[in-house]
Amino acid sequence: MDRSNVMPTALRIFVLTLFLGASPAWAQPADAPTTETDPAPATEPERLEAVEVAAERQLELPPQERPAAVSALEATQIDILKVRNLTNLSIGLPNVQLDDRNIARGVAHFSIRGLGTNSSLPAVDPSVGLFVDGVYVGTSVTALHDVYDLEAIEVLRGPQSTQFGRSTVGGAVRLETRKPTGFYEATVRSAVEGGGKAPNVYVSGTLNAPLAETLGVRLTVYSNQDQGWFENEHDGRAHGAQDYVSLRPVLSWQPTRNLDLTLRYEYQDGDGDGPAVQNRLLFDRDSHDFAIDQVGYNRAEVHFFSMRADWDVAFGNGTVTNVFGWRDSRLDQLTDLDSLPLPIFDLDAVHTAEQVSNEVRYAGVFFDRLFLTTGFYYFGNETLHHDRYFIRPPMGRNLEFNGGGDHDLETVALFLHGDYDLTDRLTLTAGLRWTRDEKEAAVTGVVQHATRCHSVDGPACPAYFRDTSSWQYWSPTVGLTYRFDEQTLIYGHWRRGVRPGGYNLRDTSANLYGRLSPAGRAQLEQLGLVLTDEFSDLSFDDERVDTFELGVKHTVGTRGSVNATFFYNFIDDVHRHVLLPETLPIVAADGRLLARRVDGRLRLLTTTVGVPLTRNVGDAETWGFEVAGRFAVTPSVTVLGSAGYLEADYTKLLYDLTYDGQVDGRDEALALPRAPTWTYSLGVQHTLALGARHRLISRANYAYRDKSYDTADNQGFNRQQKIVDAGMDLLLDDGRWVIGVYGRNLLGFARAGADTPVSPAYGGGTLAPLARGRTFGLELTYNFRGV
Repeated sequence: MDRSNVMPTALRIFVLTLFLGASPAWAQPADAPTTETDPAPATEPERLEAVEVAAERQLELPPQERPAAVSALEATQIDILKVRNLTNLSIGLPNVQLDDRNIARGVAHFSIRGLGTNSSLPAVDPSVGLFVDGVYVGTSVTALHDVYDLEAIEVLRGPQSTQFGRSTVGGAVRLETRKPTGFYEATVRSAVEGGGKAPNVYVSGTLNAPLAETLGVRLTVYSNQDQGWFENEHDGRAHGAQDYVSLRPVLSWQPTRNLDLTLRYEYQDGDGDGPAVQNRLLFDRDSHDFAIDQVGYNRAEVHFFSMRADWDVAFGNGTVTNVFGWRDSRLDQLTDLDSLPLPIFDLDAVHTAEQVSNEVRYAGVFFDRLFLTTGFYYFGNETLHHDRYFIRPPMGRNLEFNGGGDHDLETVALFLHGDYDLTDRLTLTAGLRWTRDEKEAAVTGVVQHATRCHSVDGPACPAYFRDTSSWQYWSPTVGLTYRFDEQTLIYGHWRRGVRPGGYNLRDTSANLYGRLSPAGRAQLEQLGLVLTDEFSDLSFDDERVDTFELGVKHTVGTRGSVNATFFYNFIDDVHRHVLLPETLPIVAADGRLLARRVDGRLRLLTTTVGVPLTRNVGDAETWGFEVAGRFAVTPSVTVLGSAGYLEADYTKLLYDLTYDGQVDGRDEALALPRAPTWTYSLGVQHTLALGARHRLISRANYAYRDKSYDTADNQGFNRQQKIVDAGMDLLLDDGRWVIGVYGRNLLGFARAGADTPVSPAYGGGTLAPLARGRTFGLELTYNFRGV
């Protein structure tokens, strides 16, 4: 497939929209410089954790007036909570999991309201989308990284389709990085964390400068030098080291009074150990103990450029927004898949992805009653993936398998969303999105050691499966909002989201129907063997989600707020990652079956593999509620709390998830992966004035998450989590100096990003890549503010 087909199309769209936006018909010359308000110091928090605010892509409204359930953190909260990575927020948001799969560092493993992807398979669209500065990140691999210099983090629940960018079925996570301001500013921050085997050091520096009245620049450099929190019991050494460096320059320019441009570039480079994988047959799943012989590695490089242009136009007193994005990423990993201190089963994988996107959106007001948003969206992404399995069983022949492929996605979409005020209190919401997704895949065969090939670096592997499919679908939304008064509103809506089908690039089955030569088929006939057709089709179809939601928001004067939401999801043709144990004949590079004589008889050489596939397994329903609130008990003490409840069940199953040869009540009784029943949190924050210019801010938070399953057969799981975080920040000289101490996961609960059974042929047990446990930190920040 030709990657050049993706880039020129998007570039033509980008150039055309930029030309239209910059023409005199859309923008007028500036006749006065812009001004900016003096923001509050970034180190003084207003609230402790997630609150319900607005995140819809329309004209700005006060937070409590938006009919949407969104958990959000502002810049001050992000700083005070010492958020280094989105996984720091994984436990504590109601009905939300923001995990790193950890099989390779930085693989987003998100789930909202029971809608999530339970695998790291390439080319499978995530249920929950990640958006950085409005740009959709098209692959879960390398999506997660350390976060810094952020303006906001927002978690939107439910299908997102009629207001912006890429459509998602489970929700969206939005990161907004800080833009240049009109002041000379500098921030230097350093932190050291301990609690494990070896320390972890963070250092970052930010410089902000107004180069002219209409031109500003912001530059942030960030470094994370992790020496390894874990201890590998195989050799007693620290494990989990990571050398991560990132650079982000941001440029803002207002060439005319009506036009604002923001350009961002981010470079990321990481090099570290492979995952700390625990074999739970040998070690207690409530511990962080493990022993592996293969340290492995995890090397990632990312280039990310985005450009946002906002034009104020007279038509509808509105704004035309163009968001262009380009992202190129590569991940090299080596993982000890057997999770044992023996050289049995290792994986060497390479994943690359290049994407380009462009969104043109208009928002305006008509008749003083209609708030309208409409737009066009384009997205193109090419993914290359290669797996190389090294298999050295205790008894038998050493083998090496190679497989992967090339996957192209091209999406075009049109969307329209409107809020119409029927009365001063009642608002009707309606929206519609049309999307066309086209995917093309070439899947390479699993070949023996004798044939060296590489789907990413070459020479190219032979592809035995090629196919192209497209999906066209409509995603509507309808809702009503009623405002009782300035403090209280109630809303209800129905939304539909569609996740397109796709292809499996990780086919370890050898797909004998696709790879056997005529000579190999003749061998089968001579031996009287019949092969199953289970793995001959590597495609799967789309998944549809209908969400009904009812919510209420109430502001308690100036002291706080309480928000509650009830939801019901109907999910058709559920995407589910299954891992099928299969004993397969070994196929040589020329398509012949390999055999040997044993006691005078010809016997095929076989191997047992776990075949990872994504399938449409049936239908499901999930329902539940979320409650979140905050209340200022006194002017210096604020209490926050949240709770989420989730019921998730299959209503129809077409697939044998227990792998016992039949679909029955045992399958239907299985829990949906990554759908814990209860999630809740309770926190308190206290601010103590120490004279006129100093403050001490203390916080403590308890968060709980129920047991949740990782695999479709419920064999892999994480037990309940009880997370206690706490910290204190001393702000000196009105925040010029900040000294902070903090602790995370103070109870030391163990959590794994996955829990996958390992074939008995490769040692048995499970592959459970661990997350770090109890951590203590000390942070020092210096803030300079000029004029």
